[in-house]
Amino acid sequence: MPAPVYSYPAPVNPAAGAVDGHAIDGAQLFSQKFTSATGLGPSFNADACIVCHPGGRGASADEAHFARRVAHLDPASGRVLAMAGGDSMVAPRRTTAGDAPLPPPREANVVSLRMPLALAAATRIDDIDDAIIEAQAVAKDDGIHGRVHRVVGSDGRSRVGRYGWKADVPTLDAMVAAAFSDEMGLSSALAPRPRPPFVDDGRMARAVASFLRAGTAATPPQAAAAGAGQERGQ
Repeated sequence: MPAPVYSYPAPVNPAAGAVDGHAIDGAQLFSQKFTSATGLGPSFNADACIVCHPGGRGASADEAHFARRVAHLDPASGRVLAMAGGDSMVAPRRTTAGDAPLPPPREANVVSLRMPLALAAATRIDDIDDAIIEAQAVAKDDGIHGRVHRVVGSDGRSRVGRYGWKADVPTLDAMVAAAFSDEMGLSSALAPRPRPPFVDDGRMARAVASFLRAGTAATPPQAAAAGAGQERGQ
């Protein structure tokens, strides 16, 4: 059975001065609880964005919501070797097949839990010009310098990476798509490592990215209330 392609309603026409309709759609998607019928899984970490990012901006401190990154370290050389998903991969902890937690992949001998990214400043990172990042990587006679990681995005353009594992994701849209794919099993065409068939043809990821850019103005009351409860540990 092919994976369902999620289609959110056509963007609303906001009144003058209101936030963009795509951002409103994105806010609704952000707080929506997905199921296997709407593309969740079969393996996943959470069934809604807001579970790991309360209020649409924060990051859950509940270890049950932490991402599990795994790798295979060669004990002889100390080098990280490629696994099925690359040098390092997110290994989801839950499955739609039952409540029992998923074990890490058998070949993984390094397991690291990662707290979700706080999204309050995520859009500002996307706005930084490549040249500014490259200028900071140049040695300045203090013994400190870096190396930018240039990434080719889904549009075929090369850009300095700024999100993900070792800055391997170039844009906010791609970061959202990667979260859909890696954390929820919602395969997106905009993900850095797209895995067809796609649940999201790219519109879902772009809508949620628009919501993040719009700020709290696009947050539905139910999402704000849920986020406040999670931040209080309720």
